[in-house]
Amino acid sequence: MNYNNSARYRRMPLRPACGLHEDDPIEPQHKPQKVVPSFPLSVFPSAIRNIVKALVEYEHFNVNFISASMFTTFAAAMGNRWTVRFSATWVERPIMYVALVGYPSCGKTPPLRLALSPLLNLDHEYDREYCAKLKAYKQWGPNLRKSARHCLCRRRWSDRGAGVMWLSTRP
Repeated sequence: MNYNNSARYRRMPLRPACGLHEDDPIEPQHKPQKVVPSFPLSVFPSAIRNIVKALVEYEHFNVNFISASMFTTFAAAMGNRWTVRFSATWVERPIMYVALVGYPSCGKTPPLRLALSPLLNLDHEYDREYCAKLKAYKQWGPNLRKSARHCLCRRRWSDRGAGVMWLSTRP
């Protein structure tokens, strides 16, 4: 039998790309595991610490994954509203990037999903509210007089006190 014009083009037999052959035994490599310290739960208030401990005990979450997920959620909830001033020129905000690293199916997603669910639910509510206001504006906005249109807009003050009118997209 000729497959893929094998009679015309002589090729080497197909082998795995990594260089292993079927008759080569595969021996597991035992590397010494480094001891990684656990997430310090002392950074959380006692109420949050109790929630983390309960999730670890009853839901079998990894303490590092749930702690990092909750810490990131708190930072996202604070946003740019809170700052820490270390000196006259050094101001920091609670911006945090986290990467949960682990083997596949080791339980990274459930703690992250649980920790982020309040923010995602709130975002969903804001989206529904925005869509309702946008629909009302598209239906009635162009026909309203300028004095009645202020119901659909909010006044926002900039740093220097100048008022700016803008369509209420999200609070």
